[in-house]
Amino acid sequence: MVARGVTDADLWQTMRDALMDSVLETHGGLDAVKEWGEVLSGGEKQRLGIARVMYHRPKFAILDECSSAINVEAEQAIFEKLLALGMGLITISHRHTLFRFHTKLLCFDGAGNYHFNETLQQTQLDDLTARKSQAVAQLSSVLKELGEDWPKAPPTADGVAAASPTVQPTMAGFVAPVARR
Repeated sequence: MVARGVTDADLWQTMRDALMDSVLETHGGLDAVKEWGEVLSGGEKQRLGIARVMYHRPKFAILDECSSAINVEAEQAIFEKLLALGMGLITISHRHTLFRFHTKLLCFDGAGNYHFNETLQQTQLDDLTARKSQAVAQLSSVLKELGEDWPKAPPTADGVAAASPTVQPTMAGFVAPVARR
């Protein structure tokens, strides 16, 4: 840290950018020593990982489900900060809320097919959502003809099967890096 010219104030700013400053304040600051795996929630662990990316500022970062346990509002704020740092991002996610932070989209539909968009616009996102629903319906129909009950709904607390869950496609978004400072 010292060799890089990074100060405690810089670290606090990085933690604020990753929405982790309140966690630091609660647990004793930068010098606190704890069993962090037991102390931090899933979302806090994800935000800490993102803080590490912000600290190191690589030219490209591959983020695999890096915000699945973070609420959407926090996710939006964090991704805005990541983009402001000027790094290229490759994000693997099931969340449609991350689309707007990417310029390209590779979408796997869960049935062995994929679709690649080199320029991402809202109309294309709407089309992908409709195509996903259509592919899931087709797959469900074929499996039911074969005698499979898919998608299987997990039982509720009273032991009754809930409505069928929505199958989410896996998506990888790409954003080209902007000029570095």
